Amino acid sequence: MHDRWEYKIPANTAHEDRVFIECPVSHGVLTRLSVYFPPGNYDLGRCRVRLGEKHIAPRSPSSFLTSNGVLIVLEDMEENITENRPYLIWELWNKDETWPHTPMMTAEWVGVDEPYAKTSAFSIRRLVEQMEEFFGIGGT
Repeated sequence: MHDRWEYKIPANTAHEDRVFIECPVSHGVLTRLSVYFPPGNYDLGRCRVRLGEKHIAPRSPSSFLTSNGVLIVLEDMEENITENRPYLIWELWNKDETWPHTPMMTAEWVGVDEPYAKTSAFSIRRLVEQMEEFFGIGGT
């Protein structure tokens, strides 16, 4: 599954006044995240992404993502999307005193009932649950 969001950050939006966009996703595993700032951004529009309260892009809460017409792609993320935090928080701010900037973000994830080829803690746990259910054996 995937979804795409974009937001026009007003000019002169300080980090302290940053915008928080709640981007809904469904229960499963986040596998890829892409962020694009169109040409003309000159690293003035900035963002970071959280899954619930966990910083995932970038991992450090003091860092940020930005570019000038270059697609930023983060693959092999394998972040568990739980039922109690089925959304990404997209934090945005703009140091440009004159122009707004409109970044775009795309998220890709595998739903909990979809096959997931990677060997992750989530997929192993799900496989064990399915085997226990199929063979009628007790839980771990």
